[in-house]
Amino acid sequence: MPLSNMFHLLKDVRNRGVSACGGAASLLFLVEKAGAKPDELAGALAASKSTVSSIIDSLESAGLASRDRPRGGDARTRTYKPTAAGIRLVRKWIPPE
Repeated sequence: MPLSNMFHLLKDVRNRGVSACGGAASLLFLVEKAGAKPDELAGALAASKSTVSSIIDSLESAGLASRDRPRGGDARTRTYKPTAAGIRLVRKWIPPE
């Protein structure tokens, strides 16, 4: 993958009102591991769960990711996944291996 493709992805994510680095890294992780739990994403980004929650809020507002709402209100079972638009955006610049 050419490095320029990553820069294009960063720019596209930023143009949707999402933090370029955190948003793009989160979206890339979710495309590879849909259904990630908050602690998995936080570990992958070396970020706090509150930081991850803010990034997901932005990705959700931009229509690029969503939260699976837990049954019974247990937030510990919440997972994150990319939307179809999020997957398309990543695959536009970074094709699957």
